[in-house]
Amino acid sequence: MKAGLFSAIVTAFIIESYMGLKQDLGDVTNDLLLRILGRLEGSTNGSATLQSLALPAFTPSPTVVRVNILWFLSLIFSLATVLIGIITLQWLREHLRPQTDVEPQIAFSLHHLNVESLDRWYLPQIFTALPLLLQVGLVLFLAGIVDFLRSLNHIVVVPVAVAVGFGLFFLLWTTILPTVQALSLFVPYWPWTTRP
Repeated sequence: MKAGLFSAIVTAFIIESYMGLKQDLGDVTNDLLLRILGRLEGSTNGSATLQSLALPAFTPSPTVVRVNILWFLSLIFSLATVLIGIITLQWLREHLRPQTDVEPQIAFSLHHLNVESLDRWYLPQIFTALPLLLQVGLVLFLAGIVDFLRSLNHIVVVPVAVAVGFGLFFLLWTTILPTVQALSLFVPYWPWTTRP
């Protein structure tokens, strides 16, 4: 549910940003009209200039390319989260379905076999990885927002970058602290702890 909502938000931003990857036909038309007007004015003044009507090749700005890469990757990660979640729920539903048409001992054996197969297919690890995959998509989206706003206005980007920085700091901090706590179980005595 959350990944689908996030995907819709990212898609709204992509719809606006991908237009910068291709040449704007309105700008092309205006440029051609200005060149034609220059030729016409030059021919009436007697100083005809041989300005070519060929347009230079279009290349999008590096910022537009970076922002679109970040946002498309963000969309892919969020949609992959949805896809993997749906598939793993189907596996779970299929493997944990009760067997009512067989004897209780066989049903128990089949259920135990299904639970073991889910462990062999790393289903718990897959479910654990889904929020991480969505978090990667969110980080990419936020990086794209900051880069997009940096190209538009330096005043607007400062408070947005600070807010994004606080959010990413919270994400990093809440990811590192449990890891350190888990490592403390494996390392019995840290240098700053007292021994019993």
